[in-house]
Amino acid sequence: MIVGKPAILLDVIQLCARVAVEESENPSAVGWQGRLIHELVMEGYQDRAANRKLTGEWLIFGVQEQKNVYLALCAHSDSAEQDSAIHDALLNLCGDEFPDIFATGTGAE
Repeated sequence: MIVGKPAILLDVIQLCARVAVEESENPSAVGWQGRLIHELVMEGYQDRAANRKLTGEWLIFGVQEQKNVYLALCAHSDSAEQDSAIHDALLNLCGDEFPDIFATGTGAE
């Protein structure tokens, strides 16, 4: 049990509730999971852009079946080693679900 829920957790709960309602009222081609990820990535980016607080993050995506698949929003790295660590983390998290995206790249390029 979480006592005194942090504000970020409340934001995530509200976002999940909103996505669930939107998906039930108007189902999307990507399902609630795709809609949730899109909201997490794009809404955060758009909020920062509107507040002029873009910090140079990378919006990492791949293309599968002629559609963009958003994988992560990451801070810029400082080295090839950090690039490889980001690639490896994404491969571990998303590689099984999106093997075609990872099949063509070699990582930190």
